[in-house]
Amino acid sequence: MGCSKLQYNFKNVYRKNLSTYLKVIYNNCLDDKLTCWGKYQWDFIHDPQNFIISGLLEESEGEMINITDLLEQIRKANQQETNIIEILKDQCPQSGFKNVSIGDNRLSYLKIKCSGEMKADDFTEMIMTSGSEWELKFGDKVMIQPSEKSKTFFETLTGKAVYYQFHEIKQNPPPAKEELTDNVLFEFAVLEKEGGDFEDYLYPSPIYELKNVPWISQHDDYYKTNTCWEWQCCNKACNKILSDSKTSTSSAQKVVIAESNSDDCSNLSSNANFEEGVKIIETSLKKHNLPIMIGVHHPSYDKKKKTYYDDCSGNTPNVTNHYIIIMGMGFDKAKGQKYFRFYEVGTDYSDKAKSSENKLYINEDSKLIIGNTKYKEKEGYYTITEVRKNIGQIY
Repeated sequence: MGCSKLQYNFKNVYRKNLSTYLKVIYNNCLDDKLTCWGKYQWDFIHDPQNFIISGLLEESEGEMINITDLLEQIRKANQQETNIIEILKDQCPQSGFKNVSIGDNRLSYLKIKCSGEMKADDFTEMIMTSGSEWELKFGDKVMIQPSEKSKTFFETLTGKAVYYQFHEIKQNPPPAKEELTDNVLFEFAVLEKEGGDFEDYLYPSPIYELKNVPWISQHDDYYKTNTCWEWQCCNKACNKILSDSKTSTSSAQKVVIAESNSDDCSNLSSNANFEEGVKIIETSLKKHNLPIMIGVHHPSYDKKKKTYYDDCSGNTPNVTNHYIIIMGMGFDKAKGQKYFRFYEVGTDYSDKAKSSENKLYINEDSKLIIGNTKYKEKEGYYTITEVRKNIGQIY
């Protein structure tokens, strides 16, 4: 039989008459007309002290905000570099958890308290989910700065703990900006040794990846009647992707950001348009929510000599010999660099074309944007040479 969720207030059960409740629930589960408990609810009865209580589940108690939703709302805002967010004005959860799975890691303890009064001696105290009213002092909306990282450290019996406080944001009449106040709305607490894992989850590097961007290969039969088919339709394929994304561009929209003084178009260097080019791409992704077409330079391959060499194209500029679509951006912590993600049109294999490894990294020293494509095994295969604005957009 299928088990539906039991909508029951565990506070009435906790540490009281467990054997009676177990017997009642067991009997109910024998009758397929009655509701039975899911595995996590049995786990709670057997070992309530080690269970991640309802605040982390897909259940909510009355008008209390779900703690998973609160964490995810803060995390998502940080991914999108949102400066201020408004939290639902439901009750603030006050909860304690053990052995909490968060992202790819697990925390020994996680507590949240709706004030700045969490004490070191009650850090490991597990409490049932309860709620309290948000104590607002500077407005009628619950406003926070998701990137706030106000930390306090305490010694506890379990080890050193770190508390992350979130203060109320005061809304000022325009044109004045909102300001961070000294009113603590809530704080999270974890062990200091696990603070890095918690921060990696709550304060992730900004990622902008457009969803549902269509893709087509330059080798697609769609272009079979074109003179560019089969190896030179990258421009048309990119324009098709833009058209299917409800936007467009043209050669007149290009901004050249890299050039070469060599006859073979080798030794690329940036020009004065580099910063503008980066801004155009970021604006298209973050503000317009649109993919953008770029031109790149890549070396050619001599099959006989089995070596790569540079050469110029018949395009303008002649350093551009291929076109691709940028549809995302992020920050690589390991490399300490921003990158742009792109869709490759030069392959038939969609998994390689849309691979998360298709990245172009911004080198702040050389002012060049260089990266790899999944379908070519060569480091630094592409260098961005031009960026094409989408028609009708303001940058």
